[in-house]
Amino acid sequence: MRSAIEFLRLAAVAALAIAITAPPASAQRTRGDSEIPVVRNIGMPEYIDMANEVSDQLLASQRIQAIAQRSEAAKIVLGIPNNNSARWDVQVQDIFDTVRNRLVSEGRMRVFSTGATDVEFILTSEFTSTRTAGRRNENVLTYTLTLTTIEGEFIGAYSSHRAFVQ
Repeated sequence: MRSAIEFLRLAAVAALAIAITAPPASAQRTRGDSEIPVVRNIGMPEYIDMANEVSDQLLASQRIQAIAQRSEAAKIVLGIPNNNSARWDVQVQDIFDTVRNRLVSEGRMRVFSTGATDVEFILTSEFTSTRTAGRRNENVLTYTLTLTTIEGEFIGAYSSHRAFVQ
């Protein structure tokens, strides 16, 4: 009888430990001033969401809003995203297509391939990841779009983050 009670206590402690370490599906984590969604699994649907989020941020920026007031669309070079993350499953061509299609569909920009010279802006993008120390081994994946002029003047950087546990 005594060993059965001890077994139940150990099982309860183990269940509590698992519940504490696994994030809920809609959890949030704070990074600086912003909230980072915590997801259980990360894959192409989340990468596409991140690409749409940074595209929205870019299109809502003051500089792009000012460009939208002009009679002609801005000419921009969009590079293929660099995957400098620990995630091998980021399909950079799909992310590129998502961002390009989003920018073109807004009608404010004409998107050119790398190597075009008669453009106003360059838009680069990158996936990076960091691993936090601790019992949860949490990873944070970041997707960043950086907008510069053709002369190299920094205009802005727009990013989206996802935290996940491996």
